[in-house]
Amino acid sequence: MKVILRGEAGNFESSMKKQKNGLTIVLMVSSIVLVLALEAVWLQSIFRDVKRDLRRETSFLFSSTIMAMQDSVLEKNIKPLPSDSIGEFAGRIGVSRDTLRINNVHIEVRKPQAENVIFFGSGRPDSIKKYFRPMFSKLRGNRRQRGFVMQVTFDSLKPEAIKKNFEMALTKASMRMDFSIERIKEHSDRSGRRETATGFDTEPFPFFQRGSFYVARFSDVTLFVLKKLYPQLLFSFFLTTLTLGAFYMMYKSIISNQRLLEIKNDFIGNMTHELKTPIATVSVALESLKNFNALDDPQRTREYIEMAQQELNRLSILTDKVLKTAIFESNGLTLQLEQADLEKIAGHVIDSMKLIFEKHHAKINFAREGSTFNLNGSVDHLTNVVYNLVDNALKYSKGTPEITLSLVSTKDNIVLSVRDNGLGIAEEHQKRIFEKFYRVPTGDVANIKGYGLGLSYVQNVVKLHKGTISVDSTLGEGTTFIITLPKLIV
Repeated sequence: MKVILRGEAGNFESSMKKQKNGLTIVLMVSSIVLVLALEAVWLQSIFRDVKRDLRRETSFLFSSTIMAMQDSVLEKNIKPLPSDSIGEFAGRIGVSRDTLRINNVHIEVRKPQAENVIFFGSGRPDSIKKYFRPMFSKLRGNRRQRGFVMQVTFDSLKPEAIKKNFEMALTKASMRMDFSIERIKEHSDRSGRRETATGFDTEPFPFFQRGSFYVARFSDVTLFVLKKLYPQLLFSFFLTTLTLGAFYMMYKSIISNQRLLEIKNDFIGNMTHELKTPIATVSVALESLKNFNALDDPQRTREYIEMAQQELNRLSILTDKVLKTAIFESNGLTLQLEQADLEKIAGHVIDSMKLIFEKHHAKINFAREGSTFNLNGSVDHLTNVVYNLVDNALKYSKGTPEITLSLVSTKDNIVLSVRDNGLGIAEEHQKRIFEKFYRVPTGDVANIKGYGLGLSYVQNVVKLHKGTISVDSTLGEGTTFIITLPKLIV
């Protein structure tokens, strides 16, 4: 019943963790979406403002360009008339079809000293006054000139020339963009073509003929506007990146804390089991000595004492590993370095584990290549390193354990490798096996006990000896740990 309840509790706890993780993800994604939406609305508003300002600026440049060109055309085509020639030209002002036609117009300057120019005729003096005023201001300086005659056509103001001059004006204003010049009618083409999603038309500028307008049409100004928005886009990019990075680190921290919590619980469970076993064994041995007159049997007494001694040694090793791990964690461990022979250290470990090898019917092979295996290191810690690797090879072997321990002496280094015929380690776990408390899942193999400290300790000791450790493993085909340590050169 207890097992069932524990299983149900574990499933419930796992389900609650998944729900919390799901809620966390939903909240984070929702926050990111809201931030992105806010940035999109903000950028869209700025885009519209910049586009509107750009249309206003280009319209001003376009009208200035047209007016300057009209002044030039009028200056070339308006002819001053002597006072005695007005009658000859009155009523003769006119142009060809589809161009300007102002019939029976008599343009006469009255009172040259006055501020206003007075026009007479059947045309529309207001419109004439609007565009011709600059020229009259220049030409009326001669008091003997009583009138002017002109002939202006659309050919005098070609779209190609307008485009060229407007392009020069845009370049001077650092606003180079693709555009075209169009002539539109006031009541047909003008309405509904002022602005599009990607472009716009400048404000229409009228020509001499009534109802005719020129516009500059910018079909796509998106790239130019985006260049104007570069600071805002850069700010938005960094804000989005920082937000995503913060949420990612937060989520990663949550997952890491949950994983550490699970590892802690596993560690407590494994440690409890490891502590209970030697305590129970020692208790049984002492109880036997006390209650079953084992003291009267020297042989049995010796067996009980040896059994208790082995379990106490095991308990000592366990507490020593935990203590050393804590010391490594606080970076407080210092090695007492001396000249050490790695061959002797490995041989001593193998000899001390003979009884364990016999118990598991293990085959151990110790190979050497080279003459000297001396290095500058800590004998105690290097002994623990070799013991941990051989013990792991023994625990994770399948069938009859076959372990090969080899030493290779090169010019500058000593290479120690421990190979087994065990379960192997999947590739996704190989990067994490040196993490503290991490244990590789063993599937259906339930009798492998441990607390995830051995390989972490091994890696720390190797690093303190300025060496490296790596693993080469294929799932189902065994594992090889390779340690490279600097050689002592005398």
